[in-house]
Amino acid sequence: MTAVKNAPERTTPQNPEKPSITVPSRAPTVTGHVAADCDAKVWRYQLDSFFSGGGIWIVYHNEQRYPAPGPPTDDTAPLTNVTKKNWKEIVAQLEESKDGVAKYWDSYKSQDLHEEYHWNIHWKGVVYEMLPKLEQVIATLRIPFTQMPALNPKPVTAAEAEAILEPRMQLHLSVAYKVALATYLAIPDQPGDSAYKAQIPAFKYLINRVKDHAKAKGWVADSAQKSDEKDREK
Repeated sequence: MTAVKNAPERTTPQNPEKPSITVPSRAPTVTGHVAADCDAKVWRYQLDSFFSGGGIWIVYHNEQRYPAPGPPTDDTAPLTNVTKKNWKEIVAQLEESKDGVAKYWDSYKSQDLHEEYHWNIHWKGVVYEMLPKLEQVIATLRIPFTQMPALNPKPVTAAEAEAILEPRMQLHLSVAYKVALATYLAIPDQPGDSAYKAQIPAFKYLINRVKDHAKAKGWVADSAQKSDEKDREK
């Protein structure tokens, strides 16, 4: 199963809070064939392959909201938006929103981790649970070689049997896939839920970058000195 990652978009004045999103395709691609079971004297339908596609759309804010404005859009660019005046605020906000929605300062990579989690864990998990059940149902589809009053004429060739069994398979597939989509869409996706927790490493990486940057610039020492001076004045 593969999700196509579309070119990143940016928020606009018309859509200031447009979210990133992961959407499975509305219909899977399947292949199968009809096989003769001579012992049971029936035609059976066998599922050969199943492929579920989808799309991931990543939406970024304007560059002013990222400590390391891209490109590249992975938080590794120079920390040009970090200053002696704002670095503490940046660290505090990134820490506060690491498993939720960003207040102002944000991480690029968090969006990727969040949406990839929806696809790789949520959607694939639902499909992998659905497939064995679907295969069990499809394994029950059969048509006898022998003449039956309700089946006239009887299917003599595999092509004739497939013309009957294929629509039945597609019906079961459609029902199972609709249930899978509904299950996926019902998975909680609020701050603190699993996909939000998946983005924590991106925020931690960026927090450490900003802290290391502040130390290298000497801002941490300056802050500690000013704090000591205020304490002495009291």
